[in-house]
Amino acid sequence: MPSQVNDQSTNGNMEFRLPSAEDTVFQPLINFVGLDFYQNNVFRVLGLPTSSTPQDIRKQLEKAKLMSKYGGGSVTAGLLLINDTPNFETMHDLMHDLKDPENRLLQEFFWFWSNPSEKNSSLDTLKQGDVSAAIKIWEKASGEINEQDIGIHNLAILHHVMALDFEILASRMTESGDILKDCDTAWSKAYFYWNSVLKGEGVWSALTNRIRELNDHRLTTGISRCIRSTLPFALLSINAKLAVSAATNGESDNCARQLGIMRKSGMGQESIDEALRNEIKPILKHLQTLQEKATDDVEADYEKADKCTRWLLQQVKPLLTILDLVIGKDNPTRDNAYDDVALTALTGAINYGNKTNNWSEALELLELIEPFPVGAAARSQVIKNHNIIHDNISGSLCWFCEKNKGEVEYSLESKMHGEVKKTPTYEGVRITWNKITVTVPRCANCSEVHSRQVTRSSLIGAGMGLVTGSAGIVIWNINAWAGVSLDALSGGVLWGGGGFLGGAFVGLMSSGSFSPEGIKPLSSNLEYPGIKELQEQGWAFGEEPPSEE
Repeated sequence: MPSQVNDQSTNGNMEFRLPSAEDTVFQPLINFVGLDFYQNNVFRVLGLPTSSTPQDIRKQLEKAKLMSKYGGGSVTAGLLLINDTPNFETMHDLMHDLKDPENRLLQEFFWFWSNPSEKNSSLDTLKQGDVSAAIKIWEKASGEINEQDIGIHNLAILHHVMALDFEILASRMTESGDILKDCDTAWSKAYFYWNSVLKGEGVWSALTNRIRELNDHRLTTGISRCIRSTLPFALLSINAKLAVSAATNGESDNCARQLGIMRKSGMGQESIDEALRNEIKPILKHLQTLQEKATDDVEADYEKADKCTRWLLQQVKPLLTILDLVIGKDNPTRDNAYDDVALTALTGAINYGNKTNNWSEALELLELIEPFPVGAAARSQVIKNHNIIHDNISGSLCWFCEKNKGEVEYSLESKMHGEVKKTPTYEGVRITWNKITVTVPRCANCSEVHSRQVTRSSLIGAGMGLVTGSAGIVIWNINAWAGVSLDALSGGVLWGGGGFLGGAFVGLMSSGSFSPEGIKPLSSNLEYPGIKELQEQGWAFGEEPPSEE
């Protein structure tokens, strides 16, 4: 990069505005950045300054090969935190990429710029492992008018490299608490200096000058402006990637940590939101693919829609959890994703119920779906269909055992009347009413149980009445023999008492005191929801109201 920035005062009095999403996006920059993009920087790997010519780079690459082959160490030894042995196949790919002028420009931009006025090269200092000395050199440079932008740029790069190196090291360790503290400090400093880079004009003037020096018709000076406008989003996209990765691995604390770094970055909420939206696109696409597969499977065989729906709900849970962690609740994108899943699953449940009439299973599916919808419209649809299916079950299952399917021939009918109106006329009062027959579903088994109950209780009740009545006659005759006079009324009372006891027994049996476990008594038909609801509205039993004398 240029050693001097001669026009750093350009537009110096203008108020800086962070680039917005409306500015031109430089897609090559978005494609370039990533967790390991510093590790793969050709100038870092080969330990060369950014001003190196293609010949210098090829010569250093050959040197690196020989050193690796004969155990002579590494050309990058001592440079920052991570010094993985370079993959020469990868290096050749990087060399090939350098032939693209945009890639070459980005490789230079994201590495240390040299300054000929330095007595000791800061890059040589880094090679020796003395990071503190390099920082002092650049901090001193940042306070000098002609060199401040180079110093600020290099400090931004240094702390950014360290932050990402710390992230990689932490991912390789089981206990990474101390490293993460250093990592967070590096992130804070990196964004501090990146904000300074964005607010100043010198770095961008230097980048424009470098574009002119490269003198490649494929590069225009406008690229400098595009890189500047895209930089906040590009930098934040790295943290967004780390946040999504942490959420995917179930590391909720680490995800929250990355989101906190983004919020404190000073890059603006618009860029933060855009970076997160961009990183969750694959999650949203995956959700869409799962829903499309479930829909296709349901339409292929409605009788298996229950399995398809359960499969869908199981598959989407980890993906929706990622959205919860990354963009949070009450976010429209997250809420819409939940609603889409709910409505897709709801369609499967409805198709299954309509095809099989297995409303119990359909109801179970609705209960699994109910936690998903967030929006009022989606929730309303799920609740509405839940109620419909519940009513379908109530209308088809036997009311008495709530287990077997009701059969028409064994159902009970209760005739009711209501909405009685009395209208005065010249001929008197005209009475009108509505009537309805409520059918209480009952299965064959419950019908048989009820029939046995009624028959048995009737016989026993009649027997009890006969015995009690006969006992009354004997008592009456004994009293007569003993000279005690009992009138006909007393005898009738004895007979009536016997009949009352017998009837009471019949009523006791029908009330359910002797009903088998799990089967409601016959009298519980009066508790059927359809009947209770009409009674609450003022309806009464019978086809018509009682006549008025």
